[in-house]
Amino acid sequence: MRGWREFRGVALLRAPVRLASGVAIGLAALLACLALLGAVAADRGASGWTAGVVRELTIVVRPRVDETGPTAAARAAEAAAGVDGVTEVRALDRAQAEDLLRPWVREGDLADLPLPMLVVAKLDPETPAGALTVNRALAEAGLDAEVDDAGPWRAEAARAAAGVRALALALSLAALGALGALAWARAASAVVGMSAEVAVLQGLGAGPGRLRGLTLAAVLPFVAAAAAAGAAGGVVLGAAWKLLAGGGQAASTLPLAWGDLLLAPATVAVAVLAAALSSARVLREVLGGPSAHG
Repeated sequence: MRGWREFRGVALLRAPVRLASGVAIGLAALLACLALLGAVAADRGASGWTAGVVRELTIVVRPRVDETGPTAAARAAEAAAGVDGVTEVRALDRAQAEDLLRPWVREGDLADLPLPMLVVAKLDPETPAGALTVNRALAEAGLDAEVDDAGPWRAEAARAAAGVRALALALSLAALGALGALAWARAASAVVGMSAEVAVLQGLGAGPGRLRGLTLAAVLPFVAAAAAAGAAGGVVLGAAWKLLAGGGQAASTLPLAWGDLLLAPATVAVAVLAAALSSARVLREVLGGPSAHG
């Protein structure tokens, strides 16, 4: 079996072309790992975004001629805070109101837009207050204020979240598919390159089961090592993002959890499975089809 071991070393580890294929598998595994982590984080971020929109009411306050905007907003906040189902109320200043409207209004229009005073009420997720109830409380307080109809905003947020999820899923599936295709092709070419050795061993009496074992032992460690190196790089980059993003805006946009890093081995599993299936299929062809199943 010395010749077989030497073949494994030369054909799978030393040849520059084959080393290049290992680098390609590693890079594909890196991208697949990052895409998978990104998909999970994007889904979590989209869920938080839509939940935040659904659990808030925005109150538009128009000050009376005898009161200032901040005074009217404070009165509206006090009235809304007394409604059952409202857990927190805050009045927004001009800068905060612009931040709230920025996703929906062009940047150039914000500076010239006459913004009313806005009050944001957070709702109890279990028993949220309705817009009619809050409007009634505002009217009873003598305020010229009303709950803004956020229906279009919520529909837009839901569509945007669905788009983010679909795009992230498509990218992760494409990256995993590319990794599997590379592993499949690498394993197939390796088995084809072994055909002369396989024929010699078969002539010496090695059965199909023995040949399958030798072939997989020659191919899978190479593919697994390359994919594991790429997945490890993905884990390092994911951990770096988690540490550097901290609790800032970037972390809330793409919230990655430490537990998500445990998904990295899935990329190695995809590569190894593709290589194993490819090896088995090509070996059957090398051995002449059905006889390889014995």
